Amino acid sequence: MIWNDKISFPKIVATGCARSGTFLLSDILSQGGIIMGHETLFGEPGYGTFRENMVGDVATLAMPFLNREKGRGAKILQIVRHPLKQMSSMIHGDSFADYAFNGNPFARYVAFHLPDIMKHSELDRYIFYWLVWNQQIASYVDLIYRLEDIIQDPYEIFKDLDWDLKGKKIKVKKMNAFKKKVKQYDWKDFKGCLYYNELLKGAAYYGYLTDKEAKKLMNDMGIKVVKNGVAKKC
Repeated sequence: MIWNDKISFPKIVATGCARSGTFLLSDILSQGGIIMGHETLFGEPGYGTFRENMVGDVATLAMPFLNREKGRGAKILQIVRHPLKQMSSMIHGDSFADYAFNGNPFARYVAFHLPDIMKHSELDRYIFYWLVWNQQIASYVDLIYRLEDIIQDPYEIFKDLDWDLKGKKIKVKKMNAFKKKVKQYDWKDFKGCLYYNELLKGAAYYGYLTDKEAKKLMNDMGIKVVKNGVAKKC
């Protein structure tokens, strides 16, 4: 773990799966005066976005360290994104393709902390990662946010943190990652996967299954959908 000498222990650690909007979250919080890095404290030297006077980090790579940071008094935030959007983005980048584990530092990092990921087919790896990474985070989280809700109302998180914006206006910037044309996968594309049912349960837990088609899928499985698609908060 890499610590900058200008920060001792983070007061806030926000984390989630890769491609879930962590950079956007760090930007929004920093705009409001809660200065956050992005993949700065938990990544490799020279990686990530460092900001002067930051009080914490928004980092996918923070997940394995949450027990320690929680023990040091950090508030833990989780950001989630619709699993189909998140996985489509990762698949587009071949994040867990076989060759990625030989040369991609991120893939190797995930495999080190989730070694069982290597036992699965490529599509199942993306589901396994989304499920288990989020489950591990949920053990320590104080507040859960969906990327889609943050984009619609970036001010809610400051209310939850009891932070006075002092009149600051928050601009939700268009991230380059969200501009790319990415093939969007659908539920049916994962239907033959080992963790398909668990994927639907996880999506329901975070309130993503609210359309008629999804509700029918869930009703057929006897799984309750979160009312109005509102994510649960701890």
